[in-house]
Amino acid sequence: MRNKISFAGMAFLLCAAVIQDAAAEGTMLDEIIVTARKIPENLLRAPVSVSVLTERDLSGAGVRSIFDGLPLLPNLSVPGGIAQSLQGQIGIRGISTLQRNIGVESGIGIFIDGVYQGRSDTYLQPFLDVSSLEVIRGPQGTMFGKNTIAGAVNITTLMPEDRPQRQVLAEVGNYGLARVQASARGPLTTDIGAKLSVGYVGRGGTYSHLSGGPDGDKIDLLSARTAFVYDGGSGTRVVLAGDALRDRGRPAYFQSVEVAGYANNPMASRPHVIDPDGDNYLHRDNHGLSLTVSHEMDKAALVAITAYRRAEYQASLDDDQSPRRFLSKDAWSDRTDFITQELRVDGTIGTRFTYIGGLFYLNQSVDTDRVLALGPDFGLPVLPALKTVGGMDTQTVAMFGNADYALTDRIMLSLGVRYDWERKNVDFDQIDESGILAAIGFPSLSYGNRVNDRSLSPTIAARYDIDQDIHAYGRIARGFKGSAFNVDLASKGADLAAGPERATTYEAGLKALWLDQRVRVSAALFQTDYDDIQVSQLLGSGPSLDNAAKAAIRGAELELTARITTGLTASASLGLLDPTYDRYTNCSVPLSLGGGSAECSGNRIVAAPTSNYAAIVDYVYPVNGYTVTTRAQYMGASGAYMDATNAARFKTTGYDVVNASLSLSRDDWEIRLWAKNIFDQVYTTYHDDRSTVGVGKTTAYGDPRTYGLTLSTRL
Repeated sequence: MRNKISFAGMAFLLCAAVIQDAAAEGTMLDEIIVTARKIPENLLRAPVSVSVLTERDLSGAGVRSIFDGLPLLPNLSVPGGIAQSLQGQIGIRGISTLQRNIGVESGIGIFIDGVYQGRSDTYLQPFLDVSSLEVIRGPQGTMFGKNTIAGAVNITTLMPEDRPQRQVLAEVGNYGLARVQASARGPLTTDIGAKLSVGYVGRGGTYSHLSGGPDGDKIDLLSARTAFVYDGGSGTRVVLAGDALRDRGRPAYFQSVEVAGYANNPMASRPHVIDPDGDNYLHRDNHGLSLTVSHEMDKAALVAITAYRRAEYQASLDDDQSPRRFLSKDAWSDRTDFITQELRVDGTIGTRFTYIGGLFYLNQSVDTDRVLALGPDFGLPVLPALKTVGGMDTQTVAMFGNADYALTDRIMLSLGVRYDWERKNVDFDQIDESGILAAIGFPSLSYGNRVNDRSLSPTIAARYDIDQDIHAYGRIARGFKGSAFNVDLASKGADLAAGPERATTYEAGLKALWLDQRVRVSAALFQTDYDDIQVSQLLGSGPSLDNAAKAAIRGAELELTARITTGLTASASLGLLDPTYDRYTNCSVPLSLGGGSAECSGNRIVAAPTSNYAAIVDYVYPVNGYTVTTRAQYMGASGAYMDATNAARFKTTGYDVVNASLSLSRDDWEIRLWAKNIFDQVYTTYHDDRSTVGVGKTTAYGDPRTYGLTLSTRL
């Protein structure tokens, strides 16, 4: 890890040295406006840690989904899960949640055009006409409708403009990659505009099937997004938006590197291979509809956002990923329906006071069912099946508000508060009709619970303008996440519920423009006191869910962007974490390590890397009437423990990958050659223990080397 951090430090020093040598040749960096606090403001003046990927950044890096973009930013991680499109685990500053079952919610809020997107299987969508991605770190409940204990991801898409615009993108690559996207937006009448974007991506699997069956990690994804916008010029704007997704991919999920009785297991020594004799598949369908009505007055604005989303999927997995038949069936499905309503007002009073206040309501219903049947390798005369059926209904009502007051021309004070009331009703039945599965730890049971959680979450922040281009800030914010439940396979003696968790973040930062606005720097130091942290793991005897008593996360973030010459831009970022359980007694031990419980106080938090970093160089130059753009990108992260005991066998390897692209453009078209993970580094992203079904250890890998050609045109 020392070498990795040293590389990132060298990148910062190199940028600084080159800038000082060539500053006189440069031009100013573009101003970046963010809406992280629900009001448009300069990135440098926002008293919070926020990172932004602009439309140009997203295009240059070939970002096609949220998983492509987040690892470029400091203290952002994508630990994985058995299938990104289902469990899509995202971490901000070491806080992440494995959403394996419907009873566990994420501590991160994903918003598209201001609309809360819900659970991981609903927000994991391909990017269509995205104009920016903002990540706001730390609790954000006093600004956003949905409470967010770790942070928020705010995605903005392009909307219709005064003149028609059309864009087509076609992409091909190795592993049979084929991507097509088309979008059109513009006016329908004087007052009404519309847009429509559709996309399809298909790709063969990156996990080879050793016996000639279908490869794993296949992509087959169709998506669409549309919006109608009314703006009559009277201050009222209405946006009716919809989206839909159809996913028929074939996830690899993982490869089973330790399978009982499987001698000379090739998955133990070869990455990106599977050999299942059962079926791995995923059928996922999502759609959503939202209505946003805003009205601008002289010194205030009203916003109402009403949204509905439905998501459902059916999935199947051969857990041992081999010719062994420990299971004859492992199939499950989830269905999610939810509506949200947000009412918000913001405005100014005089020249020194700005405010925002709102109400938020969520009504969510999620249902799940599963069939897990033993296979012939258990040597039983019958093949008993375990069936689970569960559901959870959630109602959330919240009030939130924030006010900024300019004490002087240089000092701004910000105060906010949020109150949450959340009710959850959960029902879960696990049925072992044969009575045989109870012998391996999965008895019949029936569970029901109803909880009411309440929380008051304050925020205080201050900004000091050292001069017009240098700003210092401090912030204290508290966040809350409600109770969680194990609506999943339940092993004997397992905890079926975890109480609410709370986090308080203390943060100080500096943001600046230097050298005649050619260099932009953002730096932050923080500590998060994390109480009653919910820990969700898969440890061999079934899913484990409990509360760790207390954790502390200390860290730092640094981002630097420099315009070295007119066409040459360099950027670098570094995130450092010290994520530690301060007090965690009786944490669960993986079954392959003996099971039972252990003292985990002082251990690293699950799925939290201690560092991540990136360095990017863009060079744009003209050639005979054409524009040539070259881009080199280095990114990496340390490994992370995937269990609370910090067993080395369940620690991911970390990674250091290099990506590059070369493009040629003229007027409204561009052709781009690109490659990712150029040196084909092999690295792991996830491990778990499934010893009860004969699998002592699973491993998931990051993508191998990919390359391709992209052609895009604007009409």
